[in-house]
Amino acid sequence: MKRRFSSFFKHLKYGDFLVVLFALLLGSGLFINNFLSASQGSSAQIIIGSIVLLDISLDTGRIEYEEEKLESLVSDFNVEDLGDTKIISFVSSDIYLEIGWEQGKIGFVKSECHDKICVKTGFIQSSGQVAACIPAGVLLKVSSESSEEEADIIIS
Repeated sequence: MKRRFSSFFKHLKYGDFLVVLFALLLGSGLFINNFLSASQGSSAQIIIGSIVLLDISLDTGRIEYEEEKLESLVSDFNVEDLGDTKIISFVSSDIYLEIGWEQGKIGFVKSECHDKICVKTGFIQSSGQVAACIPAGVLLKVSSESSEEEADIIIS
C-alpha cells in the first residue's frame, strides 16, 4: 500500500500540487461563503403546480390564503396549533400531507407518498431553500422579504 501511494506522488510535479491546492482553497472558500451568507427566511410559501396555495410568516405564524384556490387544489384542509409547533394537513393528488413549522423553520412532517424523501429532507429555514413532495406536487419555499422581488434572471 505504501509503495502505490508514494509512487503516485513521484509522478506529480510542482504545478500539480498548486492546482490541487487552488481547487481545495476555492472549494472551501465557496462553502464558507455560502454557509455564512445564508440569510434566515422570514416567510414560506406552499406551492402546488405553479400556484401559491399558502403564504406563511415564519416570524409571526400568520397564514394568508385565498379560499377559492384552497378549495380547488386540496381537500381535507386543517390547521392544528400544538403550542410552539403548528401543523397544516391536507390531501393533494390523493396523498395525505402534514407540514409543520416552528421558530422560523418549516418542513414536511408526514406524507403518505412512497419514498418519503420530502420528510427525510427535514426542516428548511434559510432563504432560498426548497423542499418538495413530487408525487403530491407540493413545494415548500423559504424566502426573505428583501429577496421576494428580486429576479432570478433577466433576459433583454
